[in-house]
Amino acid sequence: MDFFFNQLYLWLDRHAKQLFVISLFAVVCLFVIVRVYMLFLPIPTLGGVEGNVIFSLQRFLAGYDLYDNPEKLPFAITQYSPVYYYVVAFFARLVGIGPDDLFPLYHLNRFISLVFNGLTALVVYAISRKSFENSLKVSVVLGCLAFILIPIQSMCRPDSLYNLVSMLAIFCFLNYVKFEKLKMLIFAMGLAVFVVFCKQSGIFQAPMYIFFIFCFEKNIKKGLLSILLSLGFFAVFFFVAYLITSEFFLLNVVQGIKNGIDLGWWWKIILLDSFVYGNGVFRIFGFLSFAIGIFLAFYLLSQKGKIKTDRFLGYAIGGFFLTSLVFSLKDGSTPSYFAEFWFLSIVGAYQIFKNRSLFTFPPLFLLIAWALFLIELVPLGTGPGLTSFIKNRGSYDYSMVDQEKEIYEAVKKTLDEQDKILILNESSGGGTVQTFLNSLFYEHVVFPNKDIVNCCAFPLKSYDYSEYFEKGNDGLIKYIIRIPHLESRDPAYLGLSFDNFDLIFKSDVYSIYEYHAE
Repeated sequence: MDFFFNQLYLWLDRHAKQLFVISLFAVVCLFVIVRVYMLFLPIPTLGGVEGNVIFSLQRFLAGYDLYDNPEKLPFAITQYSPVYYYVVAFFARLVGIGPDDLFPLYHLNRFISLVFNGLTALVVYAISRKSFENSLKVSVVLGCLAFILIPIQSMCRPDSLYNLVSMLAIFCFLNYVKFEKLKMLIFAMGLAVFVVFCKQSGIFQAPMYIFFIFCFEKNIKKGLLSILLSLGFFAVFFFVAYLITSEFFLLNVVQGIKNGIDLGWWWKIILLDSFVYGNGVFRIFGFLSFAIGIFLAFYLLSQKGKIKTDRFLGYAIGGFFLTSLVFSLKDGSTPSYFAEFWFLSIVGAYQIFKNRSLFTFPPLFLLIAWALFLIELVPLGTGPGLTSFIKNRGSYDYSMVDQEKEIYEAVKKTLDEQDKILILNESSGGGTVQTFLNSLFYEHVVFPNKDIVNCCAFPLKSYDYSEYFEKGNDGLIKYIIRIPHLESRDPAYLGLSFDNFDLIFKSDVYSIYEYHAE
């Protein structure tokens, strides 16, 4: 038996690199298959409340402003910056998808995010190949690793475009640091400002680059130029965004993200649920990524007088880690804030380990580390896709779609154009149940973004909901649909009880209440 294990050890040690390449290829193929499968997965959200993005796109395609007044009917909030919505809407119009084509719109939205994810991995490849002059094989490996590190929230939301533009800005700034070309600095600052109009969390990126120029390059002239460039780009982009959207642009993208800080949420959701317990799987990826990333940042930054791109890489790893840590304290946040930190960390890890005997590990050790990495990452990176793929053997379960279409058809035929509906999709535990109904009734529904309203907008008084409280029980709403139906309590929302509503239909799945005048 000892002989067998000794021979197995030697064989694994000799073939560790080949096994790594084969397993990486297999994992990337698995991720591509699952990602394509997920394009058509009939669930309301892959991650991060995708339904909110779809609802805003439907309204936009139907001719409404992308940013409505959140304090007036239908009390809708478009929480993110506009660029992603305009990109998806452009292609939707190009291929003839309208606001009533709900599921084709879902498919298109996910496909565009998938394209952005692939381009992000390609930029990581370019950073490795062009900025750090690594070999083709190594750069391909790092690009593949970046693809499987894409967080679930980036598979169906503006996060996908944010990741791409962020990495493009880093690529341009690395080339500025390496070649000292002014045009690369201009491109980097332009992208670092443009990313804010993809997703607001990019607000720190331009200042991060400016700080590096002042404090690490000690170049006051270029630092001042960078400030002027960032202010100029911001003025142009803001003017265009305000011009093409509406007067309620800031009311949505600024007030709409005032979630407040919730340390309890950060401890439970970001740290424990995401990185430790994770649906019963003991996940160490989060802790290791933090520890390794911090080490990479300090080590690369300590290389004074050596390779300038390595120093900037360490600075960027540390900068993205700290800012992501701050943003993740926000109520409702997810680990997706750390995506760029992860992308840069894998590049930084290779920069340290190549040609440095101090960090040489036996191939078998690295292979075992890779296997543990996959055990942690595959369930995290494929979200509901892999589970559904295995459960349904590559097919789809349309029971939820059929059920909600039945509700829609039953109610729709009784609605006039001005009639409004409130969907109470609250679980017995008080959470929000994901549903297609808000999107099916996109022209009639009120409060379509209950996740935002419930956690933050209403408790923090971000908006004035006087109209709802004055008229909500007095004809403002015609129907209330509860899914699931809850026998335990009467329908109410934001503390307003609906006394003037009668139960007209009830099943085990949902119930319908209709307004009656006193």
